[in-house]
Amino acid sequence: MGYALLASLAPIYGLYTSFFPVLIYFFLGSSKQLSMGTFAITSLMTSSLITNLEDKYAPPEGFNKTLNDISQEIDVSNFLSDDREEARVLIGMASAFWIGIIQIVMFFFNLGFITSFLSEPMINGFLTGSAIHVFTSQIKSVLGISLKNYSGAFQIPKIWYDIILKIPQTNLATVITSAICIGVLFAVKFLINEKFTKKFK
Repeated sequence: MGYALLASLAPIYGLYTSFFPVLIYFFLGSSKQLSMGTFAITSLMTSSLITNLEDKYAPPEGFNKTLNDISQEIDVSNFLSDDREEARVLIGMASAFWIGIIQIVMFFFNLGFITSFLSEPMINGFLTGSAIHVFTSQIKSVLGISLKNYSGAFQIPKIWYDIILKIPQTNLATVITSAICIGVLFAVKFLINEKFTKKFK
């Protein structure tokens, strides 16, 4: 559900994408080592894509097609759906479909060798930047505040500036709940997992 929020979609779609691909791979997959699952960087890239395209292909908040037909102030020809959330999901689905097609084409042309040209410092820098993006995208949920969607250059500084301005609006109950959950996750990871992982086969 957290990955769905990273992708700017409703949490239910995170459950769908966590369950069905793994189930399909269980029957059709050939690798015993491949680990299937959601990925934070992919979710963030999907979110960026949806944010960039939603103004063109998704109706605005509170859109009413009947009223719009009367006023004729909004061009509805490009909208994928009359419902904003459904249109955002369709953008995500279309991107997943075409990325899958591109990956199949790359497979047939054996283009996997391209990754050998990616240097380790570049990959480490990309992963570090992704971690900063993931951390920044979750801060609003931890503090219980709402932020504007930013895109383009200087996105991260703009978000942090907005966060600093809205710190007085922080929801104390949300912060306490988040702190407890983070504490439990760290306790399980560093105290329980590391202590018992060698004792179990």
